[in-house]
Amino acid sequence: MSMYLDMHHYETIVAVSETGSVTAAAGRLHVSQSAVSHRLAEAERRLGGRLFERRPSRGMQPTPAALALCQAAHRAMPDLARAEQDFMRSVGGTTATVRIGVGSYDCYHWLAPFAAACSDQLEGLLLELVVVGDMPVPRLADGTADLVLAPGPAPGRGTLFTCSPTNWCW
Repeated sequence: MSMYLDMHHYETIVAVSETGSVTAAAGRLHVSQSAVSHRLAEAERRLGGRLFERRPSRGMQPTPAALALCQAAHRAMPDLARAEQDFMRSVGGTTATVRIGVGSYDCYHWLAPFAAACSDQLEGLLLELVVVGDMPVPRLADGTADLVLAPGPAPGRGTLFTCSPTNWCW
């Protein structure tokens, strides 16, 4: 079985589909706008067709075929990430990984003391920061993040606590 696209192509297709723009997708993926454009062009060349309709007033609209690729990627990417982590645990001594979802521009002064406390008390724990941008609930739902630290009102069921600018959580 031969595949034409690499994981970075799928990540790019998903990001453009969800954000509706190359610029926003670039921000989410932490790459340049040019890199996103090149990835899309390469994916379209490899597949032999258009993935998005470029509409100035409505942004990048995924074609039906691109939507199908996005759905498949949403199912596959979390499974692949878990398989990688399982492999790394089996060879490196990591017994658990916790993916902490954070916003794009959060400050991380709390991370070093928090990671140190975790490693002192929980041997084999790997902490991973995952940028969730302004979409924390979907990132929890798709398994990209195990927990999310985000400002604003609680998203609903399953929220343990919330923080506000005047009520910091440590």
